[in-house]
Amino acid sequence: MNRLVLSGFLAASLLSTSGMASAEMGHNGQAQQMGSMDMGTSTMLQSMQHHQGQKEMMADWKNIQLVLNNEKVHSEIDSLWNNQENMAIVPLRVVAERLGAQVSWDHKEKMVSIDKEGLAIPVPMMNLEESMAIKINGTMVKLPFQMIKDRMMVPAPIISQLFGLDNRFNPVANTISFSNREDVPSFFTANEGGSISRVDAVTNKVMDTIKENGVVHNVQVSPDGKVLGATLIPSMGNMDHGHSNEQAMEMKGFALFFDISTNQLISRVEVGNHPAHIVFTQDGKYALVANNEDNTVSVIDAEKYQVVKTIPTGKNPHGFRISNDSKFAYIANMGEDSISVIDLFTLHESKKITVGKAPVTTGITTDGNTLVATLNAENAMAIVDLSTNKMVKIPVGAGPAQVYIEPDNKFAFVANQGTEKEPSHSVTKIDLTTKTVVATIETGKGSHGVTTSEDNKFVYVTNMFDDTVSVIDNQTNKVVSTIPVGHVPNGISFKK
Repeated sequence: MNRLVLSGFLAASLLSTSGMASAEMGHNGQAQQMGSMDMGTSTMLQSMQHHQGQKEMMADWKNIQLVLNNEKVHSEIDSLWNNQENMAIVPLRVVAERLGAQVSWDHKEKMVSIDKEGLAIPVPMMNLEESMAIKINGTMVKLPFQMIKDRMMVPAPIISQLFGLDNRFNPVANTISFSNREDVPSFFTANEGGSISRVDAVTNKVMDTIKENGVVHNVQVSPDGKVLGATLIPSMGNMDHGHSNEQAMEMKGFALFFDISTNQLISRVEVGNHPAHIVFTQDGKYALVANNEDNTVSVIDAEKYQVVKTIPTGKNPHGFRISNDSKFAYIANMGEDSISVIDLFTLHESKKITVGKAPVTTGITTDGNTLVATLNAENAMAIVDLSTNKMVKIPVGAGPAQVYIEPDNKFAFVANQGTEKEPSHSVTKIDLTTKTVVATIETGKGSHGVTTSEDNKFVYVTNMFDDTVSVIDNQTNKVVSTIPVGHVPNGISFKK
């Protein structure tokens, strides 16, 4: 059991990765999240100690409603928000007890102790002259706090870090809310520079960065939202980026599986040379990885994290999707003109569908009737009626990479990448009923990965050569936000 020990009186310090910073409006104009601390916050916290009177100090604060896991919490002391400093403070004891912790006071030692399994250990960014000690399982850190009406108030990010919660201030509802991190709508990007970025889909701010030694090419969230899968090519030093990278394609690689709630690695599974995309079956039974250089697909048991079958495909398998009934995987073979159809009951290639030159990625409607594939060498997207095998090709932008069909099957989105020397910078929006282009949306350089929010309101596109993600309003077909992420973002996956 981790034991949190608080001692001292009015004090302040900077705290680690989930400290405080200026809160900003998200693209929906409602919620604000408090991220990492800055020097302005440090100065404000120090001033909390040196005001001559509490009355003067509290003049810029207003009462706000505390919400824990979607339930309003009422107590004798209100939480407070300072609009000028963009920060909230909340009653520590009230929050800790509501979260299942035991709180006690040692009169002799003059210390507050909080006991709860799994408390996190914050890592301080810097020290100030005056501070209050926190002891968590023997590790000392610093804590900014304020005494109000004999109650200890702490900045909201302190609670987030100790209990592993997301926090956000909603100026419209006048609330400070805490919720489990796994409940936060977010998306992940695979960054070839050696990392995975997790972005809060409400605030459009990077929540977490997972570092890896090598090229992270693709990511996907499991159907239950609990596990993140990723493909990794071990580091080989400096290299060019993109699908033409022959050096990277010769590397034996891995499928990585992370616990989304903690970012901890669950398993590292060796697969084939140059693993490209990773996709979970909807029933949660398997995770498949396309091995681009080996011309195979690895089938991984998603519970035991073991390769149970390696299936031959066409030449240079790359991106793919799996039917919603978990029966078939449709693998784009970049080195030829075909799609390999993998029967997930027999675990064999059942047939190939000819679509055109250099297919990169596929998509399949939820009813399993319509297959789409980007044709990189033709600057087109193929649409195949699987019941009749009839196909049409829709012209798109230069060098199309990924395609994604939104959850309601109305539109398909094609990210047009181009090349590193001549990057494209657009997304083509295609109506799957009329089979026509309804919009071409300007994005960043080298648009590659694409996905949508669960409610179809937003489209997210990685821009490989800008190190950003473009957020597109699906109603207006306009970019509403551009988010810096890791170096050379490639694959992307949304978690509802």
